[in-house]
Amino acid sequence: MELAIRIQVEELPEGLFLATSDELSGLVAQGRTAVEVLDIARDVARKLVEARREPEEEHLGQGATIDEFPEWFPSASRVQVHAVLDFAKSSLDQPAAAA
Repeated sequence: MELAIRIQVEELPEGLFLATSDELSGLVAQGRTAVEVLDIARDVARKLVEARREPEEEHLGQGATIDEFPEWFPSASRVQVHAVLDFAKSSLDQPAAAA
């Protein structure tokens, strides 16, 4: 199944490119060229969609620990679990953007 989402690409002052999407929360990619950042964003989007298809709700309701997640989701490393939790915390700490 193919999913089409809008991706915004902007050139950063350092000369790198940043890709984000308002349609897929968590999609952030950086690359040296516009083509490279779009390739990376495509991979990130696939992984985000795949991760959201896993039945994490049943585990969260059981009070999962960080150590249990890699057991339940073998494709997720401990480092990835920490990265997602850090990103989620920083997202919650940010005030909502005005539409």
